[in-house]
Amino acid sequence: MAPKFIPVWGAAKPGRSTKPKPAGGPAGTPAASPGAAGAAADAESGSDAADDLRRSIQALDAMHRRGLIGEAEYATRRRDLLGRKEQG
Repeated sequence: MAPKFIPVWGAAKPGRSTKPKPAGGPAGTPAASPGAAGAAADAESGSDAADDLRRSIQALDAMHRRGLIGEAEYATRRRDLLGRKEQG
């Protein structure tokens, strides 16, 4: 005799709890807040203003290559980014 219908996606197996697991680590310790890094974390990770500038310029170049911004806006934004580097 063929087995009865066996659910495949999203169904709980017999005898298993369907309650969501609590967030956090072992013994209910609170989970870390992922977006709460400050200047101290930047210093530890090695992130600095030069790295931020490089990422900003890479993002600007990508937008320009994809045609999302025109040549004039690209030149203006790039000049502004490089001007901030010289001031800071």
